[in-house]
Amino acid sequence: AVARKKHAAMSLPHGSALYFISTRNNANGTSDLYRAARGTSGQFTTPVQVSTVNTPSSTEFSPVVTSDELVLYYASDRPDAPAKGVLDIWMTKRASPSAPFDPPVNVQELNTTGHEIPDWISPDRCRLYFDRLGANGVGDKIYVAERAP
Repeated sequence: AVARKKHAAMSLPHGSALYFISTRNNANGTSDLYRAARGTSGQFTTPVQVSTVNTPSSTEFSPVVTSDELVLYYASDRPDAPAKGVLDIWMTKRASPSAPFDPPVNVQELNTTGHEIPDWISPDRCRLYFDRLGANGVGDKIYVAERAP
């Protein structure tokens, strides 16, 4: 999998939480998504895994979360059907910030046999910017996917 430092963390605009990747607790070296909340003192709390998206043998990275923390996009090499490429964009939702995320779904209309990596979601959730690399990890291009409000 292609891992680039710029895809390692995503802070919410209001600074209340940080979503990031880590290989901690993974003997096989794959990365998982974590969330650390900012406490009242301004320090981040102990990070916790984003449990419903992480898989034991796949790499998850490049978390992109909406400001209300109800929708999360990320890249993964998980082999679940209908995965298409080396890295695909996956999406998960939840009913409230305190609820667990639903099982992730593959964003099929954005994925190819190459690498797709989400970068940023607009505040209105209508534009998702993402990187696309060729199947061999070269030829980086930035795309935007748009939908009606």
